[in-house]
Amino acid sequence: MNKGDNDGAIDNLGNTIFLNPNHALAYNDRGLAYLNKKLSSLAIADFDQAINVAPQLASAYQNRGKAYISMGQTDQGMRDLDQAVKLAPGQAEVIAGLNRSASAGSASAGGDDAEMVAVPAGEFWMGSDDPGALPNEKPRHRVFLDQYRIDKYEVTNARYRRFVETAGYKAPVSWSYSDRNGPNQPVAGVDWNDANAYCQWAGKRLPTEAEWEKAAHGTDGRKYPWGNQWASGKANANSPGPSPRSVEVGSYPNGVSP
Repeated sequence: MNKGDNDGAIDNLGNTIFLNPNHALAYNDRGLAYLNKKLSSLAIADFDQAINVAPQLASAYQNRGKAYISMGQTDQGMRDLDQAVKLAPGQAEVIAGLNRSASAGSASAGGDDAEMVAVPAGEFWMGSDDPGALPNEKPRHRVFLDQYRIDKYEVTNARYRRFVETAGYKAPVSWSYSDRNGPNQPVAGVDWNDANAYCQWAGKRLPTEAEWEKAAHGTDGRKYPWGNQWASGKANANSPGPSPRSVEVGSYPNGVSP
């Protein structure tokens, strides 16, 4: 389907659901249309409804599994695919292929073609007991997370522009400033709602606070991505001599997270 086909399907299926709130296939098909538009959360909500109405509808589990995987929630997605196999053994080979695709490799691309990395399951040190730490950072404690995927680099202006032009979304004010609108600079001037909308379009989701912190500094509680001591030249911050503007994504390869 193209964008118009998806929009038309969503409208038509919405009318069907209005007339028959227990039409499981209509929920399932509208969920697929949302998924085609990379609106994964809306798709999952419709697949949920389809499953509530028709718990034996294997295709709804299969489609919901694909939606979860597209958002980086691989464990939940694979559970849905396993359930789809149980309900439709004849589709086992196709579904198993999706399952293998979901679990293969440590790096893959999301709906925006951005490189992602897998953060392994396990515990890490979250928070800080440093004297200068904020109250909501204390106490330092251990947290367990399942495996998840996260973008390797910040979202660039070029990637965000694809979203703006494709989805008809508002452009950030920062693009009016020549020192912030380079194609490979990180996008600036976006709030939580803007970032969330981008993630929906890309078939992903925003990381939780814990996921962000684990990806940023690893599992051993280090203060900076590279260790516990500040190192000049490993980030565009503090003296001596930081750039007065943001720099291109990937400019500090020696300061990356572990």
